[in-house]
Amino acid sequence: MAKAVTLNQWLQRLEKAHGGKIDLGLERVGRVYQRLQLAPVAPVVITVAGTNGKGSTVAMLDAICRQAGYHSGCFTSPHLIRYNERFSVAGRPVADEAILEAFDAIEKARGDISLSYFEFSTLAALWLFKQAAVDVAILEVGLGGRLDSVNVVDTDCAVITTVDIDHEHWLGNTREAVGREKAGIFRPDKPAICGDLDCPLSVRRAACQQRTRLFCRDRDFTVRQREVGTSSEFDWLGWTRDLPDLPLPALRGHWQLQNAATAIAALESLAGRLDISPSDYAAGLRTVSLAGRLQRLQSTPEVLVDVAHNAQSAAALASWLQHNPSGGRTVALFGALADKHAETWLPQFRFLVDQWVATAPQSERALSAPECQQLIEKTLGAPVLFAEKDPLRAYEKTLATLDKNDRLLVFGSFFVLDPILAARQTPA
Repeated sequence: MAKAVTLNQWLQRLEKAHGGKIDLGLERVGRVYQRLQLAPVAPVVITVAGTNGKGSTVAMLDAICRQAGYHSGCFTSPHLIRYNERFSVAGRPVADEAILEAFDAIEKARGDISLSYFEFSTLAALWLFKQAAVDVAILEVGLGGRLDSVNVVDTDCAVITTVDIDHEHWLGNTREAVGREKAGIFRPDKPAICGDLDCPLSVRRAACQQRTRLFCRDRDFTVRQREVGTSSEFDWLGWTRDLPDLPLPALRGHWQLQNAATAIAALESLAGRLDISPSDYAAGLRTVSLAGRLQRLQSTPEVLVDVAHNAQSAAALASWLQHNPSGGRTVALFGALADKHAETWLPQFRFLVDQWVATAPQSERALSAPECQQLIEKTLGAPVLFAEKDPLRAYEKTLATLDKNDRLLVFGSFFVLDPILAARQTPA
């Protein structure tokens, strides 16, 4: 690969690298990881897998660690606006120049080894964290776990947030199969956390086989929400200690309480290596933020954006809408990838959305806007105001039709939110 001058030029080339395809496996990326001599990446590594809730859990882990005074680094995917969002050190996205240095180092080390876009990104994250000498590296699995390039690193705590069916082509079409793949991040004699209320048998078996101590939600830890005056608090009840009077996470949505419980459990499992006080937990939860998770862009009319794009995340979003009705119409701007089987989970919104607008995510895997319109009409029998292939143009046109008491909900794919958030950098 010829030397690129800018980050955008690099990314354009990486999109075509390795045939531009997903190619799970650790052999190639592992060889380059060894050549770069990146191990150990950090004194403490936390790896987070799961069908949903990964990004929120990573954000909470990071916010709490930083409040406790630790120099942390986070690797997440995908990004919403800028590629740099995938790498944060001390709570800030890494600058172009540092990423370019990482890419150059990887390019020199790989020789004739072909690497995919995500493998390059993973190695860049590990190189950046090593250079920054982070105390805690928090790594989000991209797809599955066992064969995801993040799994080249031996984790100190493995987290599985939730388990549901998604990416069937790679992970299987049952929860047991998906759980087995995600449990591939477990390591012998290291703790693992499962935040799913229904922990698959395959996950429990993997923990036994790996001699991993598995902590499960509502068996080893749980949360209890309480109303205190006009506000709400929660108690975290666990195997190490109880943490009472914690604030609800700043992130919106009742399911974020479960993500918070899972994040706390992960940090408590590392109590011998990380010193985190109840006040650190409270301060981190108060300040945590993450774009695209029930994010409010403006209040009048209300505009919400959410990355819900599969059955489990759609159910969480539908539940929130049911408990938080709008004062006027609810109009949904929706687009989905063709492999997400939206026809199976879109019916949850039948009585929660008054009108629909169809658009197309900016991806080769997307349903076209007309296909999305047909999906909505066939699945829901609901009116579609119009179909517009460009998400930003669809957003602007829809916004112009709203009254002040209406709500606009944008969801269905990261690739729908991306251009809208890029045009609206600062939430109202």
